[in-house]
Amino acid sequence: MTGSALAGATGARLADAVRTVQRVRGRGRRRSVLVACALAVCVAAVFALSLSVGDMVMPLSTVVETLSGGGDGGSRFVVLELRLPRALLAILVGAGFGLSGAVFQSLLRNPLASPDVIGISAGASAVAVTAALLFQVSGLALSASALAGSIGAGAAIYLLARRQGVAGQRLVLIGVGLGTGLTSVVWYVMARSGAADAQQAFLWLTGSLNGRSWKQVWPLLAALAVLVPLTVLAARALGPLQLGTTRQPVSGPASSPAGWPCSAARRPWRGSPRRRPDPSASSPSCPRRSPAAWCPAGAPHSGTRR
Repeated sequence: MTGSALAGATGARLADAVRTVQRVRGRGRRRSVLVACALAVCVAAVFALSLSVGDMVMPLSTVVETLSGGGDGGSRFVVLELRLPRALLAILVGAGFGLSGAVFQSLLRNPLASPDVIGISAGASAVAVTAALLFQVSGLALSASALAGSIGAGAAIYLLARRQGVAGQRLVLIGVGLGTGLTSVVWYVMARSGAADAQQAFLWLTGSLNGRSWKQVWPLLAALAVLVPLTVLAARALGPLQLGTTRQPVSGPASSPAGWPCSAARRPWRGSPRRRPDPSASSPSCPRRSPAAWCPAGAPHSGTRR
């Protein structure tokens, strides 16, 4: 086959591969758009339902009129001061949880990886419950202690999982184990506390929208306004991480992992004296290369490590 014919065949295969990748990506984008639209419709429906249903049931027309600036004093108080902050806070908290879970799953290439599974939330809970029940910490200091606990747990998991690089599976397993230990600390501290204090701590752990107001909405909204754009900008580096770390064969001369000579390199020619190959030397048929290089087809491993 001539050089031009070989180049044409290679170009045709490359073009076919590009079309296949574009078709798969287009199908994935369409599916993502459809799922996002369906979820947005569900969120809008639940949001409207939460503003109209309660101890005081209101028609949707009254809710829309109140949000537009009309309505009487009672409807404005119920919708604008009681229900609207809680509904917005629920959406913002859910968006933050979903974004953090998506980042963890993309970074670790594991669908089970999320802050509550790998021990990040357990670290925040352990420090916050200990500070609240043993040191009577509350308010902003309690939130800061929870943040410090999550950062400390994440750093500990990373350091324990670091062994010639950080593998996603090892990090998840270590995170699950550390999270279980930190959860036991939470329940031990709650068991040694009074019933009323333990009930308050349990309510803080599970979370509640009861009694929430605009004072809790604005700080969370400001934090998401800063963190979401930064996450979107940094998300470009998450795509290649989903390809994994599997090493591919190295093109070029026949090669084998370092210290694993090919049997083709060890097999002497007829008529030549049988010599023991030198593992530190490279042979024309099987040079010594990095562990990422593999023996070619037809040249299996010798089965003995040199």
